[in-house]
Amino acid sequence: MATPERTGSSASRDVATVWLRLLLVAAVALVETLVLGVWLVLVWTSPTLSLATGFAFAVLAGGLVVAFFGTDLAVNGSAASFPGLRAIAVVLFEVAAWALWLLVASRVDGLAGIAAAGAAFALVLVPQHTVADNVLRGESLVATLVDFDALGASLVQAGGATLWLLFTLHEAFVAELLTDAEAAFGEQVPVDLTTIDPGLVGLAALAAALFVEHLVGVSFSRHG
Repeated sequence: MATPERTGSSASRDVATVWLRLLLVAAVALVETLVLGVWLVLVWTSPTLSLATGFAFAVLAGGLVVAFFGTDLAVNGSAASFPGLRAIAVVLFEVAAWALWLLVASRVDGLAGIAAAGAAFALVLVPQHTVADNVLRGESLVATLVDFDALGASLVQAGGATLWLLFTLHEAFVAELLTDAEAAFGEQVPVDLTTIDPGLVGLAALAAALFVEHLVGVSFSRHG
């Protein structure tokens, strides 16, 4: 029979584990956000076939490997293993998804391009998240190819990416929206909305989306 002391100790450990998992998820989201920010700047300002672009994708892949290891720790704890070939395959899949996202956005002009990129990204992320979940559960890489339970996390990530791209590449459009919002709601908001940097807001939206996406993904991989 468990004593009150043992029960309390077990509850404390459970709470500590939950907080540690949340911190890991936050760290993973932060790493991904920083890496994606560097990647986008390098790719967007460099020729397609250049050392800078190659370096940008190497940085993205390396950062995503670190993020996957952090996710593995959040899901499996001490049973997590250093990223192997299956994990690298998952990361390369995600790198390809981000590349497709940016390609669509750059080939289709204006806001339509950003919307199309977000839609394409969400569709590709469903199998990508499914394959990642297979690996995190210790299953075959292709145990399941499309699990629509991953749709929610995919939509969150794609939505964050879409906002990020909108705020980064169409700052004038966003600045106009902020000016209109300041005129309409300025008295109710303690901050001058016209002074907000759209790029930073977009990056914050991406970070928040990645945090939620990983939180949902970790919970799904742990409990199914």
